[in-house]
Parts: sequence; C-alpha cells; structure tokens
Amino acid sequence: MSVRRTALRAAAAAALVLSPLWAHAQGTDAAAPAQAIGPLARIDLKRPVKPIPGSDADCSGLVVDAKRIRHFWTHAVESTADNFQHGADLADCAAQAVLHLKAGTRGTLHLHDATGWGVLEWKGRTRYFFCASCEGILGRGFHESPLK
Repeated sequence: MSVRRTALRAAAAAALVLSPLWAHAQGTDAAAPAQAIGPLARIDLKRPVKPIPGSDADCSGLVVDAKRIRHFWTHAVESTADNFQHGADLADCAAQAVLHLKAGTRGTLHLHDATGWGVLEWKGRTRYFFCASCEGILGRGFHESPLK
C-alpha cells in the first residue's frame, strides 16, 4: 500500500473519530446559556466536587468557584442529550451549583470536570451544554487559563 493511501486512510479515520467531538459544539440551538437562558444574578455552591454517580474517580484537589461557573456560562453552547451521552466520561467528577438568574428563575447546574459538559435542570427540563475550553475546569491550574 502506498504511503499516500495510508495517509488518506489515517486522515479518514481521524475525521470519523473527531466528528462526534465537533458535534458537541454544534448543539441544537448553538447558543451559550447566557443567551439561551439569561444572565446570572447569583451562584450558590452547594457541595464540594464529588465523583459523578457510579464513579470511583479521585476528585481530591478539584475546586469549584463562581469564576469557573461564569466562564462555563459564557462559553458553553447548547447541545443534545445524545451528544452528552456520547461525550460523557463515566469516571468523571462534578460540581453542583444553584444558579439564580436575573429574570428571577433558578436552576441547578452539574458541571463535569474532565469533559467540559454541564447539565442544567431548569424549569422542569434538563438541558445540556458543552464548552471545549472548559475541559479540566475544576482543576487547580484552570485559573491560569484566560477566564473572561
């Protein structure tokens, strides 16, 4: 087999692997929560970072704060439950925050560390948001990232 044909096959395989990752950012509405739901008024951090249900992940050293939640809220885009299930890591850690919106409503955000996913329970619905720049958001070094 020629080198060119091998390279083409490798590129095609890479495209198949990466296409689901691109789908994360191409959500149903592709709007950030700040636009799709509204701006935040207040954030209540209810519990420390813990393993997601069924995970035995080591979450020691992971932290959550309002700055990280606001970064996610600004940079994530809405996606689908299917994309979330495809991108979820069953050995992940998550933080939970109650979000109070300026419009007077509130919701609960489950922010996953390793994958950049957030699950929002709001007005009786579950909505899924993905943020590529949020992978590892609960790690101690994340504050060194350019947070806006």
